[in-house]
Amino acid sequence: RAAVRRRSRVARALAWLLPLSWAAFAASVVLLPEPGAFDARFDVGLYNLSFLLAAAACWLRVGSGRLDRRAWRILGVGLALYAAGNVYGSVVVGDQNTYPSPADVLWLSYYLCAYVAIVLLVRSRVPTFHRSAWLDGAVGGCGAAALSAEFLFTEVMGDTQGRFPVVATKLAYPVLQVLLIMLLVTTGYVVRSRGWSWWLLSAGVDVAFVGDVIFLYQEAAGTYQEGGV
Repeated sequence: RAAVRRRSRVARALAWLLPLSWAAFAASVVLLPEPGAFDARFDVGLYNLSFLLAAAACWLRVGSGRLDRRAWRILGVGLALYAAGNVYGSVVVGDQNTYPSPADVLWLSYYLCAYVAIVLLVRSRVPTFHRSAWLDGAVGGCGAAALSAEFLFTEVMGDTQGRFPVVATKLAYPVLQVLLIMLLVTTGYVVRSRGWSWWLLSAGVDVAFVGDVIFLYQEAAGTYQEGGV
């Protein structure tokens, strides 16, 4: 019981530190003397602090059951892998137009962890979730992902001269985001009344999708700046 109370106190502290770290990074982006200029202190250190705090919060979350705790820990591992991809991408890859790179492997690993975590979160809340609902979600997700890929395909092809590994890597991010969104939407109507964390998780995935799409368009247009808004 004492260990659980300690974990709970640390988790509550992280709940305050997380938005503060995000606000500090957002302020650093806007208030830097040279907006859009890469600065390792902020774009590697402060930026990834938010990911690592989020990973720790997921790992330490006091869930109501074994599946719930496992789900959040898997999501925490995914966030830590994403942070590792950020560090590798910024420090090693840098401005080199290298696709795919080990950073992409780490970033894309996050999505696998997120899928597994969401499935476990649903199972921990709705043990009798019908398999047909999973199938409906998969069909809808694949259809939405196909539309997303078609919408972005022209931009990506023009930027990459049609090289398959590059096209596949760049399209993987928005496509996997769409699949993740559809999974959340499909299962959300069942679990939405079972905790506000589901809504926050869904909102975070939606925002990440918008960021991926904007990144693709800016990179294709040659206007993307590392460390910019």
